[in-house]
Amino acid sequence: MNTVTISQLTKRYPSHTALSGINVSLEAGETVALLGHNGAGKSTLIKLILGVIQAERGTIEFRDRQGRLCGRNSPLNIGYLPENLSLYERMTGLKVLSFFADLKGVSTDEVQQTLHDCNLHDVQHQLVGSYSKGMKQRLGLAQAILGNPDLLLLDEPTVGLDSHSTEYMYQTLNSLKRIGCTILVCTHELPLIQNHADRYLILGQGNLLAFGDLEALQQATNLPTRIQLPSNAELPNSLPEEFFVDNDQICCDFSMRAELIKFITTQCQVFDFVVSDPNLSQVLSCYLSKSKRIEGR
Repeated sequence: MNTVTISQLTKRYPSHTALSGINVSLEAGETVALLGHNGAGKSTLIKLILGVIQAERGTIEFRDRQGRLCGRNSPLNIGYLPENLSLYERMTGLKVLSFFADLKGVSTDEVQQTLHDCNLHDVQHQLVGSYSKGMKQRLGLAQAILGNPDLLLLDEPTVGLDSHSTEYMYQTLNSLKRIGCTILVCTHELPLIQNHADRYLILGQGNLLAFGDLEALQQATNLPTRIQLPSNAELPNSLPEEFFVDNDQICCDFSMRAELIKFITTQCQVFDFVVSDPNLSQVLSCYLSKSKRIEGR
């Protein structure tokens, strides 16, 4: 079931077109990574989903977890964590979260549960000004997930966090995903999001460059898969023309991956090897490079 269905979404400014004819659907219970260079249209898309700005053309349709169509009289429950969230540093964490809870009509019991979920219960009576970067970010996440949102929008949620705080944040997000929350994460931390996202939405110059899971994007870009043989294994004297050797690795286009593995196991009789598929950073660079070449024509 789709939580968000975006159709022909277009946003223009006097100087440029920020988004041009975007068509995507976000499913309930999935994490989507929103990727692209600065100025690609990522922030504009988030603002349009939030209703902060209006599009010149196109529609955004929302449905809650029960599949009901949402509108002005029954808006979708959306949580939002901006990149730079200003918090009241002379208030305690509890008072800050209670303030947001009052705005959302959330009970005191849920405030306490959210403090527990975000590992802030033991510091709830401390002033926010005394919090570490990780604690402040967890408080920002806490205000975003208050009220059990159907859709959660996160803008660079882990920038500046240590590995422990980052892992804890994604544990919290994965728990929300399991109960049907749709999560859209705008981030530049590619190795991290590759471990957590289900699909990737890539924007470039306001255009939709790609949308799909990593394997689909790997298939589309067809970047090389590399196989490292053990040090005691000998490279074959000759290879089929679709395979090649680079830096003592046997390589092929991603679409030929299965054939290469079969060749190594059956023809070379090697079974202990390391397969390196194109990672998210390489896939993204490929799409953005193509976008620049097209834009420069």
